[in-house]
Amino acid sequence: MQQGWMAWGRWAMGLLLCCVAILPVAANPNNDLASIRTQLAVGYFQRGQYAVAIDEANKALAANPRFAAANNILGLIYAELKEPQKAREQFQRALSLSPDDPDINHNYGWFLCEQGQTQEGIAFYMNALKNPLYATPDKTLVNAGQCALKAGEVQAARDYFERAIKQRPDNILARVQLAELSLKLGDPVAAKRHFIDLQKRLPESAELLWLGVRIEHLVGNREAEAKLAAQLKNRFPDSLETTKLLTGKYD
Repeated sequence: MQQGWMAWGRWAMGLLLCCVAILPVAANPNNDLASIRTQLAVGYFQRGQYAVAIDEANKALAANPRFAAANNILGLIYAELKEPQKAREQFQRALSLSPDDPDINHNYGWFLCEQGQTQEGIAFYMNALKNPLYATPDKTLVNAGQCALKAGEVQAARDYFERAIKQRPDNILARVQLAELSLKLGDPVAAKRHFIDLQKRLPESAELLWLGVRIEHLVGNREAEAKLAAQLKNRFPDSLETTKLLTGKYD
């Protein structure tokens, strides 16, 4: 299951990453400078220039020590640098300053899940969802589902993914996860329903064809399975999915 997810992640990982919060603040020179410095930190972080990003975030805090967005981005940076204690301190500082901010709650939930604290992480994801103005609840629900999977809570994960679809029907990662989960649980009807929807929304890929092959294999529709398998071999001969097909690794 995790290997299947990583394959999809090659083209969709942008939707998986936690979002960075740039908090709205009252207009004054210190806040303006802190906001500018924090936005610069975000840009450097996204380009992998972590040392410069840390420097900019610290300059933001020098301008305004209570600017929670700067602590938030520092938490993300230190998490990426595998310094969990520093990351935890920054996220907790951000939450102490802005406890109801959904983006910070989302980010801390993501961090905790990455640390194996799945129940605590999901609790912060749920905190993020309490804000009725939160712009990306579907993204948080997908992350909560992935966190539940890590904890072995398959039904809870499925519920989170289904809630994500209700929030945003075109959430591709939720559809993928529901298709994979349905396949794992031996529910070919649900798996095929999500597969058909993905076919409408995505360009053809080795990952998508391989999903179809496995679904038809479970259904027992050998003709449809053979057709999709031929497409996979002909169009993506060097892919990991074709290798799995040729070696019969359908799980």
